[in-house]
Amino acid sequence: MAAAKGISYSSIMQDLKSGQYAPVYYLYGDEPYYIDRITDFIENNALEEESRDFNQVVLYGLDTTMMQVIDNARAYPMMAQRRVVIVKESAPLFRTESMTGILENYLQNPSEQTVLVFTNKHGKIDRRTRISAMLEKTGVVFESAPVKEEKIPDFVKEYVNAQGKDIDNKSCSLMVEAIGADLCRITNELDKLIIVCKDDPAITPQIIEEHIGISKDFNIWEFRKALAEKDVLKANRIAVYFDGNKDYPIQKITSMLFPFFQNLLISYWAPQKTDRGLMSFLKVNYYEAVDCLSALKRFTASKVIAIISKIRQTDAASKGFETTGAGANGLLTELVYFILN
Repeated sequence: MAAAKGISYSSIMQDLKSGQYAPVYYLYGDEPYYIDRITDFIENNALEEESRDFNQVVLYGLDTTMMQVIDNARAYPMMAQRRVVIVKESAPLFRTESMTGILENYLQNPSEQTVLVFTNKHGKIDRRTRISAMLEKTGVVFESAPVKEEKIPDFVKEYVNAQGKDIDNKSCSLMVEAIGADLCRITNELDKLIIVCKDDPAITPQIIEEHIGISKDFNIWEFRKALAEKDVLKANRIAVYFDGNKDYPIQKITSMLFPFFQNLLISYWAPQKTDRGLMSFLKVNYYEAVDCLSALKRFTASKVIAIISKIRQTDAASKGFETTGAGANGLLTELVYFILN
């Protein structure tokens, strides 16, 4: 099965689930989640459980040589359809031409009874090299790129839906705020929530609040919405909550507010000032687009420029580089007052 550049995770998994295994896989990139999913599927499904002891080998790049890898790949399966050779952390095996030359010789006539997998998390391969071309011609070369921030709530929704549960957009955003962009951590927490709510049709903000430890009312997304709507009471209530919560340092808050107001400034030049128009123009999720629309009605461009400057000043002051005259606990209060007035 030859693979073209840009092959997708879903197409690889579709082939694997249908029993189509390539002779060789080279999986690399900065997003470990997809590399792990592909590797785990091969490790758990390419062979029957009773055949794995004799026909499945897991090696590590620092503890082996390319010659040992190829010797394992060329060995015949014992009472099984195939052998599986998985090489994790394989980057050291690709550092010299002598190492890759051994693999090149193998790729000219790979074993039809072996599935050979190389993983290189946070690594890369030069697509201009001969070894890259041979890997692509013979098998699958897959780059596991990070999911764009605006797409992570969609990832959460798709993952939950695939498990037979529902989750609304607010809950998706809460999960991202609580955990960040680490897909492995997100899916681990979602798996726990799916077990917890096995008798419920959906994962709700209440379930997330109880089991993940984030408030459905006092969180960064609600804070941004309150500022966008100039809801003085709500914005100040959340700011007070943040001031006494170690999970919401001022640097975390400014790092969220800065790109929002930066996007808000860009929004003034958007050709279509609708939720869908801003989603496309700014490359943001639905909720940020809605907040931008709300803020466009309440802030002038000159005010937004001043707010961006104030956020930068606040962030610098929180790190000891500048002073605003406010104490550590007063920085957020001062920033909120500046934004809303």
